[in-house]
Amino acid sequence: MRSRVRLFSVVTVFLSLLATIALAGTASAGQRQQSAPSKISNSSATPTDAVSGQAGTPTIQAACPFEDFCAYSGRNFSGGQKNMFACQDYPIPYVGLGSWNNNQTRGTVALFLDANKRVIGRTPPAPSFSLSFNWTPVFFVKNC
Repeated sequence: MRSRVRLFSVVTVFLSLLATIALAGTASAGQRQQSAPSKISNSSATPTDAVSGQAGTPTIQAACPFEDFCAYSGRNFSGGQKNMFACQDYPIPYVGLGSWNNNQTRGTVALFLDANKRVIGRTPPAPSFSLSFNWTPVFFVKNC
């Protein structure tokens, strides 16, 4: 319980910092075009943590551009970051516990694939994220 409270406090402070930066206009992302038949345009939803099921805005919204699926080598959106925009299979270099943010258009589901590109898992519909995810069995992510 103490670690959850501590994590919540850290996330809250970081969100406040990101909000300040965003209001200053320094964290804006450019518009991009993406074509994928499974994508539905609507960015007003509240993301949900796939592990805890708790709604809220993760700290990485500014770091993971809208319409991207982002993989992180560390838990809580730390470590190396791999952004995935175009609809394709992306190799995942991470092993062990990491995290991800499905910041794609509302309703988009990303697939986790093994070495033979067989589906071994999927995300909840976007927007969604996981603060702790085991990358070891995942060799590819198909982001759309």
